[in-house]
Amino acid sequence: MSKYLKKILCSLLIITTLMGMSLGATNITSNAYGNYKTWKQYDSRWTNKKVGDNGTMGAWGCKITSLAILMVHAGVENESNFNPGSLVDRYENAGFISHHSNINLDGNLSSSATTQSNSPNFYQVGRKDFTYSSFTSIHKQIKDLLNNGYYVEVRVNNNGHSIAVDYCSGSEVYIMDPGYSKTKLSQWDGTISCAYYYKAKGSSQSNINVTYQVHENVGKKWLANVTDKQDYAGIFGRAIDCVYANLSSGNITYRVHVKGGSWLSAVKNRNDYAGIKGKPIDGLMMKTDTGKTVHYRVHLKNSNRWLSWVTGYSTYDSNNGYAGMYGQEIDAIQVYVD
Repeated sequence: MSKYLKKILCSLLIITTLMGMSLGATNITSNAYGNYKTWKQYDSRWTNKKVGDNGTMGAWGCKITSLAILMVHAGVENESNFNPGSLVDRYENAGFISHHSNINLDGNLSSSATTQSNSPNFYQVGRKDFTYSSFTSIHKQIKDLLNNGYYVEVRVNNNGHSIAVDYCSGSEVYIMDPGYSKTKLSQWDGTISCAYYYKAKGSSQSNINVTYQVHENVGKKWLANVTDKQDYAGIFGRAIDCVYANLSSGNITYRVHVKGGSWLSAVKNRNDYAGIKGKPIDGLMMKTDTGKTVHYRVHLKNSNRWLSWVTGYSTYDSNNGYAGMYGQEIDAIQVYVD
């Protein structure tokens, strides 16, 4: 398929998505404010910014939006003063976006934009071809990249669309899609072309985000992800039996104590979850290798109260080594890193 047709197809798909959203939404920017993971290329703040002579961010801005998401995800940019609109301006002013009457040559982001010399804090390291790879193989390769500290952009829709990778869990790769509502890479299976992977340096460590979720023992389900102190994970009155967590940069290690039982083995990031489904927990420990401090606290179900914030990691320190009280079921947690 020619680049011209791919661009037209991508534009039509985005327009279709927008039309579908407009039927049930009043403001397409409502999910974008304060949460970089939900940034869309068609956000009204930058959708009409030009990309080349013939394109706009709304139609052709999936790669630039994905890169903006990954830069904040890596901690090299802060969403308080940075977004896809400012990134396209940066690339345009530096001459990294092509302008050409031939649409196949127009609106392309030069590979020079992400070299280490031009972008020392966030630069491309390599590319992996997935043309003939099974999803199982793709998942393994992406998981290995994440575990080695890389940030990953994947080309899908037969090389017509870019998405940013969030994390791997189980057999799935969870994504931040700037054009669609898809949250899993498997939803693009059969159209996955390749991945570009990037390294981040000079990250603002104070900008590390922790994303976490819990499995509650009454409804027998995983609850929605929570980031930092934007909310808490859990439902008051419903005991927690499992915990998942990961950082935007670096590693988080955690373990839980089963009520009436013992401390379970520690897990790292989302390589696994901590806990046993069906067995409520009454203790939680967390630590990070980022050089920063992870703060965490738990809410007790029966007494309906939050315990104090904890920063340690020790089964022998009941004051600051773990969060919880033996025998008291936990129904919510909060976590942040500074």
